[in-house]
Amino acid sequence: MNGRVRPSSFLFLTLAVGFQSAAVVSGKAAAMQMGTPTLGAFLSNRWYVASLTCLVLQALFWQLVLREVRLFVAYLFSGFSYFLVLIASHVIFMEHVTGANWAGVLAIIVGISLVIREDVA
Repeated sequence: MNGRVRPSSFLFLTLAVGFQSAAVVSGKAAAMQMGTPTLGAFLSNRWYVASLTCLVLQALFWQLVLREVRLFVAYLFSGFSYFLVLIASHVIFMEHVTGANWAGVLAIIVGISLVIREDVA
């Protein structure tokens, strides 16, 4: 680990965060469709299966990231999932997003950028 994030590590980190966010969104879709939560209901719900698949892919890419990227940088970068989930909640689920929500996500992104700017520059 030389302190800088290599392009391949940045790609793996982006994929890990993307799959993490997709798992959350798929989980919400599964919860909205599911009636009584039984094992059969979970296994037959395509959104729940998609959520689990995304979690497995996230875990695989996360391991590739952790081999190359300092832990605190990788973990901070995962904060970008708040932005992705906020957009998905508004676009996909038509949930109301306030100015305070946007300000909070912007504060998170600015904070992440300030802390890790030397590692990704």
